[in-house]
Amino acid sequence: MHVGEWCAASARAKYAPPRPRPRGAKVAQEAEIEAGGVPYTILRATQFFEFLPQIAEAGADGDLVRLPTGLMQLVAVDDVAATVAELAIGAPAGSRVELGTSARSSQAAS
Repeated sequence: MHVGEWCAASARAKYAPPRPRPRGAKVAQEAEIEAGGVPYTILRATQFFEFLPQIAEAGADGDLVRLPTGLMQLVAVDDVAATVAELAIGAPAGSRVELGTSARSSQAAS
């Protein structure tokens, strides 16, 4: 089987603090795609707006809800799906495309 092009989506916490270790499977997936020799585009989306109830529930303690103090930039699942479709029918970017910031930007693979 021949793969002509990769278009992968990866949900990320855009404003997450740096971690001492790589983020496991997400980093490994991106590295494999980048090293694979097949034209690609990787869409990095921030956490989905639709997860907000679960985020609030996880911080609930009785009548009190504790939320992260850091910035949260959420994106709608429909926006992610539309962007994946747009990227999949276009030419491979050969880079990462960010979604969930004030503007979409492309980052060359590092």
